[in-house]
Amino acid sequence: MKKFFFIPFTLAAGLLTAQGALTDQLVGYYDFEETGSAGIANKVSGATAHSGTYIGTPANGAGSGFAGDAAFAGTNANVATDPTDNTTNRPAFVGRTLNLVKGTATPADGGQFTVTTLTSRGTGLGPVGAEFGTLGTQFAISAWYYLAPDPDNGSLSTDAQRRFVFESVLDGASTTQVYDISWGTSGANATYAPYVGQVLGSMTGVAADGWHHVVHSFSTEGANTRLTVHVDGVQVSTLTAPTANVDFRGINFGTNRFGNARVFDGMIDEVGVWNRSLSPAEVTELFQRGTNRISIVQPVLLVSLAADPSAGGTVSGSGVHASGSVVPIAATPNRGYVFSAWSGDFAGRPASFDLTVSSAVNAVALFGPDNTDSDGDGLSNFLEVTVHLTDPDLADTDGDLIPDGVEVNVTATSPTVSDETLVSFIRNNLGAGNAGIIEMSPLRIDRNAGTGEITLSLGLWGSADGASFEQIQLGAPGAGITPADGGWNLTFPAPSNSVNSYILKAAR
Repeated sequence: MKKFFFIPFTLAAGLLTAQGALTDQLVGYYDFEETGSAGIANKVSGATAHSGTYIGTPANGAGSGFAGDAAFAGTNANVATDPTDNTTNRPAFVGRTLNLVKGTATPADGGQFTVTTLTSRGTGLGPVGAEFGTLGTQFAISAWYYLAPDPDNGSLSTDAQRRFVFESVLDGASTTQVYDISWGTSGANATYAPYVGQVLGSMTGVAADGWHHVVHSFSTEGANTRLTVHVDGVQVSTLTAPTANVDFRGINFGTNRFGNARVFDGMIDEVGVWNRSLSPAEVTELFQRGTNRISIVQPVLLVSLAADPSAGGTVSGSGVHASGSVVPIAATPNRGYVFSAWSGDFAGRPASFDLTVSSAVNAVALFGPDNTDSDGDGLSNFLEVTVHLTDPDLADTDGDLIPDGVEVNVTATSPTVSDETLVSFIRNNLGAGNAGIIEMSPLRIDRNAGTGEITLSLGLWGSADGASFEQIQLGAPGAGITPADGGWNLTFPAPSNSVNSYILKAAR
């Protein structure tokens, strides 16, 4: 099982760069698929320069393979004396990887290498007048790395504890070795420090023992150079320095500017160097390629999926994929919705299927309201989720013994706010055996033709037990009729003092 640490995201339509655009002005590409010096040779198509050279003697890492997975049977320079100096039990990345090692006695053990022809001269004082180096003043570096410190690296020295993915060398005419560009840990922890022109940016914590992606993109703003740092597809830092200070004569990979100290302890793969800055879309594509085990130079196709409405459900399978790869596609409705259909390139397809990628794809999953009533409360699942905010699988969301549909359509109470107190009162006072009954006879209207007077006649019967009724005598002592608020009130003795509540029925 390959182990990653990254921030999940969805690739939006149009975010993939045009086919081939990612390799435009790619001047250095190192995939570490071969052994020996061939493993650090520049693999840009047609390249005649910028191949790497191992640092130190012998050329560490030139064993039978670079792979960092369990199938790797090769050796490194220190296994004989220090068997823990390897990462053979860690998952590899795209094919084989550069496997660097770091021993206790000397921190300069494993296959770090340098590319002295990758240069930037911010002052424009190169070998040819006004020449700004092979990278110019706007360039970018991308790399995947897996920090896996060996347990024997317990030294407290700075060289033993710090580990670098890359750093520049040989600054300016003075040949002072400084950190014009840099990405390495700041100490024993996994906090990485970016530099441009020796200016330190915001440090970023990146967990060890997992594959991570870093991109440093350099662009000019007037007399300054701006470094934008992305880690695992997310921008984490920006900083600026005078362009004249970004003046280096090579880049070391897997170690710091000195080459024989602060060696990276783990694996590095898919290193790319451009003599231009990279756009955010290109950084995203690089990250997508890596998470899908697709190399920088391999042709890819974009599968762009969306949900409509976005609240209706989710889609999976979006991203960049190699031609011929099989990608599981799925449209999954959220509660209250159902999958209706695909539009676009997937029209007529089922909600879930396996896609063999042969061309770019753009499709939208359409979701509609779920008009079924799963819990039988009289409300559709769609209305429960989107309007009433109730649980479509629970007839009484607030647990007050009044079904959600009754609260919405009959009692006009909230189905999400419990009316348990009211329900308890009704049950205790108006339930069977707890309430008497007052029944009314039909109201009769009589008119005296001679006088024109209107007479309203109403009869009342009462019962304490709901079974035995007696007529209520409105002319008896204690009874009376009084005007009240445009109407009138009837007052009479209760049929029984043993009952606290009575239910009024409209007709006898």
